[in-house]
Amino acid sequence: HYKREIFTLAHELGHCLLGIEEVESVDMMDISAQTSYSDVERWCNDFAYQFIMGQEAETLANIACVDSRNDYCIDLFKAISARTHISRLALYTRMYIDRKISYSSYSNVKSELAEEYRRREEQSNLKNSEKRGRRPPKPILSPLFPKTIQYAYFNGVVNETTFCSRLNVKPANFERELWR
Repeated sequence: HYKREIFTLAHELGHCLLGIEEVESVDMMDISAQTSYSDVERWCNDFAYQFIMGQEAETLANIACVDSRNDYCIDLFKAISARTHISRLALYTRMYIDRKISYSSYSNVKSELAEEYRRREEQSNLKNSEKRGRRPPKPILSPLFPKTIQYAYFNGVVNETTFCSRLNVKPANFERELWR
């Protein structure tokens, strides 16, 4: 989601440049032809897009139409997304806003991208769950740690129970560990 955060940051920079702050909730996952933005929000979105895209914006501006005849520019959009900090969904959204892709095609592409994202998340979660099956790493304890806990006990900061739990000592061995 870092690409979305970068876009939001550039969008907010646009507000700073204008000196106008508007609070508006926009769900880019549910954009439709009826969506109307204020002029300020539209300008800030355009600014963020142009700012992040740089010269790549010209490449997209030269595309007449995104449809099955050009395979929805899949390879081009992947390459541009890799070179910039703009997600493929944002690129297709820009094409939809510029009326270069139909709403039905945009919806299909958006669904495919969401499914691809879901599969990547699922694979990531699976890898993480496999890692959980391993023994957790054992923390490295400083030799000063027992002395620090001992000092805290003598100064009334921790009690006997806390002393034993922090040092992983059985209560029966408390006295021995305390004077070590």
